[in-house]
Amino acid sequence: MQNGTPLFALQEMGGWESPEMVRRYAHLAADHLSPYADRLTALRE
Repeated sequence: MQNGTPLFALQEMGGWESPEMVRRYAHLAADHLSPYADRLTALRE
C-alpha cells in the first residue's frame, strides 16, 4: 500500500465499496515486491 497505508483505510478515504475496487483504482506501491524480485534475480546468476 502507499506508504504503509492499510487497504481498509484507503477504501474508506477513497469511498470505494470493496477492496477489489481499491486494488483496481488506487495507485498501489510495489516496493514490497522488491525483495522477491531480488531473490528471483539471484536464482538466475
